[in-house]
Amino acid sequence: MALRFESGDPDRPRGHALLYFRTTDDQVLATYVVVLPIAINPAKYIPPAFAGQLPQGMAAVAATALPPIPEQLGEAGQTAEQALAAVRRLADLRGDDLLDGGVVMPDPERLMLATHEVANEYATGYRQMIEQMPVAAAPVPEVERDPAADEDELRWVLMDERDRIGELAKLTGQLRYAMDGADGGLLRSTVEKMERLGRRLPEKYRIGEFLAGAQRPGAAGRRLAELYIDRCYKLSNEQYETLADLDREIAGLEAT
Repeated sequence: MALRFESGDPDRPRGHALLYFRTTDDQVLATYVVVLPIAINPAKYIPPAFAGQLPQGMAAVAATALPPIPEQLGEAGQTAEQALAAVRRLADLRGDDLLDGGVVMPDPERLMLATHEVANEYATGYRQMIEQMPVAAAPVPEVERDPAADEDELRWVLMDERDRIGELAKLTGQLRYAMDGADGGLLRSTVEKMERLGRRLPEKYRIGEFLAGAQRPGAAGRRLAELYIDRCYKLSNEQYETLADLDREIAGLEAT
């Protein structure tokens, strides 16, 4: 049986669908189809006395339909078009695919077999879509966090902006100590901590330029570190009238 999608994408089945049939006496019958993550053999779950009544071809199913025999849809007195409108609205509200099973004889066994065929074809389409999807990349192992870094973050969260500037000034002194002593390990850890602290300060403090200047060797680097700290405090205190002179001196040193 050719699968007909009234709504939904045939190339990307959702895995759950409302399936309806129209009978030769103009009834609308519907059922709900769900693709199973594991194919099952229904004969295993039916008493032997009734297993022989299953239609041929139902040895294994990859999808299930409930009810297995479609039920009449719509209230008493409703026309077929009203019943169809109701099932279309229901599929839209639920986000289901809507499958048109076509016109069938109102015979329970034929309806059950037709439903089974549509459900299996729908499951085949869904399985093919899954097989064609790219395999997800392996998850990146989570980098073990440094407990000390977490403690720093907690302290900084509780600080106001001026206190963070004070913390930056302390770290700047530590950075210059590492520079003068050629202590590469201390220098790297201090710069990393200053970068993390800088992410908690507004852009006006120009932490990236601050770090670049403070890491310059010799007297120029020491003076740039002092000027940038002074600039941070003046910005924090809103002493904007003296910033121009500071910025000129910083620019002059950075140009050398």
